[in-house]
Amino acid sequence: MDGTRFDRWTRRRFGLAAGGLIASALWPSVVERADARKGKRCKGKKKRCWKKCIAKNACCGGCGQGTCCAGRCVDLGSDATHCGVCGNGCRSGACLHGVCTCKNFFTDCPPGSPCSCGARKEGGATVCYALALQGACDVDDDCPVGSACLVNGQCLGACLG
Repeated sequence: MDGTRFDRWTRRRFGLAAGGLIASALWPSVVERADARKGKRCKGKKKRCWKKCIAKNACCGGCGQGTCCAGRCVDLGSDATHCGVCGNGCRSGACLHGVCTCKNFFTDCPPGSPCSCGARKEGGATVCYALALQGACDVDDDCPVGSACLVNGQCLGACLG
C-alpha cells in the first residue's frame, strides 16, 4: 500500500471511529426524540427521564448526597433557597448547617414567628432558631442538619418561614 492510500485509509477508519463515538454520546437524546415522535410523551405533570415518565418536581437520576427540591438537586445544609428543608428561603441570603444566618432579628428572621437570633458555638455567625431544644452539642455536626449548636451548648432547630 502506498503512502497516499494508507493516509486515506487511516483518515477513513478514524473518521468512522469518531462518528461512532459521537453517535453513542447522542444516542439517549435520539431515542427520547424518537419516543416523543411516536406519541410516547409524558402526560399531566410529568417529564421524561431516560424513557420513563417521572413527576416534574422529581430529579432525574437521583441526587447522591443531596436532596431533590423543585426538580433540582440541592444541599439542604448550605442552599439559601432550600435551607434545612425544601422551600425554606433565607432572608439573609446565607445558610449554615441548614439554618438561616441573621444579623438583625427584625429583618432576617421570619416576621411573626417564635424565633430568635442567636450566636453559634463555632464560627461566630448568628442564626435564626426556634426554641425547641434538640440535645447537647459542642459543634454544629453534633446536631442534625436543620439545627445549629448555639453558645449555650444546645442544638436548636431552624426557624422556618
